[in-house]
Amino acid sequence: MAWSTEQLDAIAEVDEVTVVPEGGPSVVIWFVEVEGDVYIRSYRGRGSRWFAAAVASGEGRFVVGDIVGAHVVLTDIDDPRLISAVSESYEAKYRPKYSGEYVDPMLGPGA
Repeated sequence: MAWSTEQLDAIAEVDEVTVVPEGGPSVVIWFVEVEGDVYIRSYRGRGSRWFAAAVASGEGRFVVGDIVGAHVVLTDIDDPRLISAVSESYEAKYRPKYSGEYVDPMLGPGA
């Protein structure tokens, strides 16, 4: 999905969204925006049910505010530059508001 500037501005105002992978459970999750795309990470790593469903289906819905049921592509990324940019965005967005107990797992290699 291509995000409009208005959508990115709207979701930038919140810390959590609900992601519903096709065939999997919904999860309330943190997210960041990098270069006009939205990225999420699994706090519990690859072993979580929602993550397995996301990778298996590659599709889902993104629910936040007025953006209800927006179709999204769910894919694993392996570009080191992009992974670093996503980590930096998580650090900048969440470290000032939340303790390391929650932020550190989102920055570690398992996320």
